Amino acid sequence: MSSVSSSSCTSDNGCCEVFTDIVKSVQPGFVTRSELPSHAVNKNIGIWTVLKHAIGKDLSRFSIPIVFNEPLSMLQRLAEYMEYHELIAQATFADEPSRRIELVTAFAMSTLASTNVRMSKPFNPLLYETFELCRPELGFEFVAEQVSHHPPISAFYARGPNYEFSGTVEPKIKFWGRSIEVHPNASIMLKLLNWKETYTWQAASCSVHNIIIGRMYMCLSGPMIIKCAESDLQVIVKFRGAGKNGPDVVVTGDVMKTSTRQCLRTIFGNWTEFLGSTNWSTFQANKHTFETEFKSLEKRNLHQERVVMFREGKLLWRVYKRPPKCKDYYYMTYFSLALNEAPTEPNKLPRTDSRLRPDIRLLESGDVDRASREKERLETKQRSKVKIRSGKEITEPKWFTVGKENGRTTYTFNGKYFERDFAGCDDIF
Repeated sequence: MSSVSSSSCTSDNGCCEVFTDIVKSVQPGFVTRSELPSHAVNKNIGIWTVLKHAIGKDLSRFSIPIVFNEPLSMLQRLAEYMEYHELIAQATFADEPSRRIELVTAFAMSTLASTNVRMSKPFNPLLYETFELCRPELGFEFVAEQVSHHPPISAFYARGPNYEFSGTVEPKIKFWGRSIEVHPNASIMLKLLNWKETYTWQAASCSVHNIIIGRMYMCLSGPMIIKCAESDLQVIVKFRGAGKNGPDVVVTGDVMKTSTRQCLRTIFGNWTEFLGSTNWSTFQANKHTFETEFKSLEKRNLHQERVVMFREGKLLWRVYKRPPKCKDYYYMTYFSLALNEAPTEPNKLPRTDSRLRPDIRLLESGDVDRASREKERLETKQRSKVKIRSGKEITEPKWFTVGKENGRTTYTFNGKYFERDFAGCDDIF
């Protein structure tokens, strides 16, 4: 990080603690493409026409016109959790427990940044649809499967040197006339194997405003709590929701001892751009100056070039630069643009992989009419299969084992996927 200008270097107690530093967003080191084969389709259907009969209902069960989709399955969106996987690697090397939970928190929050300004909906996965993202050059393997149809539940598992990362997502999406609420109902777990530590958290909820009129924007709400029982530490992350004219993107989180509630450090930043950390007492003494500096950067539109830091603070995470023409391609990041690339060796994938799904492939290519027909065909095929299975022995997912824990259904990765025997996979496409 290069220490440079400070538009203001005064604090609430008169000391020079808060400053703005030039830390520009950079392009990620691993890029395979920066554009899609075709531009995003025009949404020439009024969204009110589509949603006016769905007020108060769960949109995750609705089939919407394909023009409101982006050419990715929800399983592929889950793989975006791995965009900043290097934060996990840093955590495995960190000696201090407080440093580890800071990096894990930064990782948990970095997964939210890719959703900023992306207002198109991913495709609902078909039952037993899968997606794998195995990147040995980046040091991780990721697998996801749609393990339930009603309710829709996706399960995922990833592994890398000294860690395992897993979770389930059971989204609930409700339309309230002028806004949409998205509750991921995501239970997430990260194991740092070399430290014998397990971190758990629930994904943050979000809402999309100005659905009918005005500039749409997304904001996050509610606390997000990251816990580690082995180190007796937790972080309570607080989002501010909506501001006067859009989202309030300031975020703070206190690192504290779970048993005593003693605050040790504070994580601070902009959930769409950067996160840093400093001593809790330092942040408390200078938080008003931090707010002033933060708002100044926002007003001058310098948030992509500068960050607000504390003199003894540490930068945990900085968002990657987006592709130059991202607005023409659903505002996707470099990472998300790579997720649906046509596989060079499709025979090595199970036939259930999202990249082989014809409606998504056609939408990516700009053939909206054929994509819409394929989407309808696949949904009809799925309904027919579910109807045939009704009353018969329930088929369980192939790559995750169903269990029970504290009265809740659990889905645990069984490891068989990496044996790569895909002969018995369902014909779902």
